[in-house]
Amino acid sequence: MFNLNIKKYGIANISIKKAIISLLFIVWILFSWSCAHPICEDITPKDTTEKIRIYNMILKSGKEGKDAVVSTYYPVENFGNGKTISCTQLGGVPNQFIERGYIDFDLAEAIPSKAKVKKATLKLFADTVNALGSGLRPIGHYYASGKQWKVSIISTFWDELNISWFNRPQTDKEFAVLNGPEIASQAINIDVTEYAIKKVNREPGVYGVTFYFDYGPSVIANSTIRFCSSDHQNKELWPELHIEYER
Repeated sequence: MFNLNIKKYGIANISIKKAIISLLFIVWILFSWSCAHPICEDITPKDTTEKIRIYNMILKSGKEGKDAVVSTYYPVENFGNGKTISCTQLGGVPNQFIERGYIDFDLAEAIPSKAKVKKATLKLFADTVNALGSGLRPIGHYYASGKQWKVSIISTFWDELNISWFNRPQTDKEFAVLNGPEIASQAINIDVTEYAIKKVNREPGVYGVTFYFDYGPSVIANSTIRFCSSDHQNKELWPELHIEYER
């Protein structure tokens, strides 16, 4: 009986040893997979998925906004504080009346330089309050059928309180050609993604956008598109820049 018991307990001890060795082996495997030691760093799986966030922003220029209009009738006068920004072509030579509108937004502090602009839209509201001249019409848009207007990037610096027809800035080739509004009070949405991308990327020669008619002195277009500026009496109608970007 005594010898039998020894064998019995000997078998039990062997089984326990095998169980302990198996458990230690499993612990070693788990430890190897989750090792934080510098030598084992490359063994640990990593989440390399790049997280991209989409942002939507609306910039609404107020009194500090930068916009102006220049006029051939008043070639040395500045209208940087005017309530309206417009593009106009009325009559023909020798007394053709032309206006061009200019606008720019400061994006340096609003959007990170490494952001990727997906879409940018400039929304301009019709000015149906202020007339073209003292007691004159039109109020709002007046548009000749079939005529188009253009939008270009401004390529040289301009000062809102100094710009005039004679010292207006240079512009690039138009990036948008638009049909006229259907009604006098219509708000206009302009795709200015190209401008916003260049502006956010801090590219040189990007100082806003200008809109204008370009039919030459012999064409009587008799059209004007008039928008509320950042100095308009109704702040709800100030220009808006809608930007969608990711980073």
